[in-house]
Amino acid sequence: MTRTAAGKSQKAKTARHGKGKRWLAVWVDPDGKERSTAYDRKADAERKIATMGADIARGDYIDPSAGKVLFSDLAERWLASRIVDPSTKIRYEYIHRLHVAPTFAKRQVKSIKPS
Repeated sequence: MTRTAAGKSQKAKTARHGKGKRWLAVWVDPDGKERSTAYDRKADAERKIATMGADIARGDYIDPSAGKVLFSDLAERWLASRIVDPSTKIRYEYIHRLHVAPTFAKRQVKSIKPS
């Protein structure tokens, strides 16, 4: 709000007017949790809603936040879930500790790309 010479207040556009993400794509995931993503354009938001709806209907839905998990957390869960010989488990842990963890442990899973 600004004031005129007569002392009346009037609305004025700020530098941020018209900028930012104003279209929200909202969907309910298979677990019943509401998810949303913001977009600059209405068409992009509608496309996201259609894509998510189709993925859920096909059973191909992947949680967008799933890739934010650190590789080390995922690797620990994977190693713990393996039902193998004790010697094989020791070998897996050895390979992970010496060759995989130094490179990937602190990275988010979504940031790892095949080369």
